[in-house]
Amino acid sequence: MKRFPRNISFALLFLLAAACKDTGSTEPSTSKIDISLGKYYSAQGTVRNPSWSAGDLALAVNLGNGRSASAKAIGINGNAATFLFSLPDTKPGDPLLCASPAEELKAGPSGISLELPAVQDGSGIVPVQMGTVKAPSSSYAGAKLSLKAVPCLFMATVQKGAYSVSSLKMKAIGGEKLAGTLTFDYSDLAAGTMKARASESEIEVRLAEPLDCRLSVQTIPVFIAPVTLSSGYEITFFCQDGSSFSFRKEESCDFPSGGLVQSEAASSSSRKLIACGSDKVYKDAKEGNFTGFVSKNPKCVLLLDEIEKAHISIIHLFLQILDAGRIRDNFTDEELSLSDAILIFTTNAGKQLYSQSETGNFSNLSRKVILSALRKDTHEDTG
Repeated sequence: MKRFPRNISFALLFLLAAACKDTGSTEPSTSKIDISLGKYYSAQGTVRNPSWSAGDLALAVNLGNGRSASAKAIGINGNAATFLFSLPDTKPGDPLLCASPAEELKAGPSGISLELPAVQDGSGIVPVQMGTVKAPSSSYAGAKLSLKAVPCLFMATVQKGAYSVSSLKMKAIGGEKLAGTLTFDYSDLAAGTMKARASESEIEVRLAEPLDCRLSVQTIPVFIAPVTLSSGYEITFFCQDGSSFSFRKEESCDFPSGGLVQSEAASSSSRKLIACGSDKVYKDAKEGNFTGFVSKNPKCVLLLDEIEKAHISIIHLFLQILDAGRIRDNFTDEELSLSDAILIFTTNAGKQLYSQSETGNFSNLSRKVILSALRKDTHEDTG
């Protein structure tokens, strides 16, 4: 029998040992995790208790190395189900993130992201839910976890009044971002912090049907990222008639994940009710001063002196008149035409520029200087 030389035999043994040596990758380990879905709030502010369905997918991410895997729900019992995740490079005790639905999430090397629409329609959403847990000591021992909804439901409250709100826009006074692509860093999640980095600074809610505020206080649901607004927020409500009004809260506000936050009631300025009349639902309701005069004097000349000092609701009212040529009285519900009326507006806005200029030529002034001079002579609510 022919024998290999001893040096060749040792070489073959060395190559065999090298082939069997650990190269740094490990076989996926199976983590059995019992996951319960948490409650969330509907657009009406009521509590919803979701349940798992056959075929539902959950995502698991190792927060230490970013490795991820998805699994289907098994052993479903209402809002609870069991998932078997095959996660590579995962050891007992590693911090894991579990989230659902898996198809709504994008796991990256350092964080996980999801989408929260910056343009909403006032209807409810089924939110993404997330939670963290330690990897179980074995596939038999398993672990248990309850998830929490990611977005916070903010109820923007509108006071009763003679107007119908069709949309709103919300922004942070301090410049924080509120919606769009939400990104959660693995390091923050491992530390137990569920705060998002959002991509959009403004949320707009466009209602399918205008919200009639004549008979009662109304609310508009806004789904917002889990953030803390350092200087508060501003909401602008837009009415069906083209007018708008704003509400500001100038103090720090926290919007926790899965939480419900209620705003103070905002209302349209009473100045417009004086001009256009108040609805008959009000005590002492009567015809408007402006609309009453036009009704009795359709062929009139109206002079509005120093219009820059008017409240923003009055300016919006006259912009509507100039655009449509008509106006409706809230008390009589009569639409009045101003086709035979002449409206004259005067203004002293920017008078500082005129008083300091001998030629009246402003072509060499910057836009910033001109706007600054105009703002000094406008109503504080007009801007």
